[in-house]
Amino acid sequence: MFEISREYKFSAAHRLEGHPKCGRLHGHNYKVVLHLSSNTLDEMGFIMDFGDVDEHIKPLIDQMDHMYLSSLSNAQANDPYSQIASDRGEIFKFPAQDSTAEWMASVFHAHVMNSIRGSGDPISIRAFIEVWETDRNRAIYRPPHVEYTITETGRVSP
Repeated sequence: MFEISREYKFSAAHRLEGHPKCGRLHGHNYKVVLHLSSNTLDEMGFIMDFGDVDEHIKPLIDQMDHMYLSSLSNAQANDPYSQIASDRGEIFKFPAQDSTAEWMASVFHAHVMNSIRGSGDPISIRAFIEVWETDRNRAIYRPPHVEYTITETGRVSP
């Protein structure tokens, strides 16, 4: 099994509704690590070229960088910071119940796999994601063992 990883960093603010400490507005300097693994390599000897890896995750990171991450629970609670950030164009509507590191890792994984599936690159690949909130705290999303085969026509089969 071959594996590559690439790190990304971004900063963002958020609140966790109902949490005694994290319910207050605060931010993190996040580190996201994307791991890709495969039993096979392409004709160049890569799982994926590192520049191509960027295409599958960097657009989402750029959308979240220096934004207020407004989750579904923030929206349900009529979070006043969401309205302020929205009025200023500084909001990212986080597509999960809460903007925890665990949910973030899951959202990044879904985005990356959907992007890879849409690329048409013929390769069998697995991915997992780490999201670091601090240098001591991280969450990992590692889906059940499924190796996706992406054919030249963009067809995916587990």
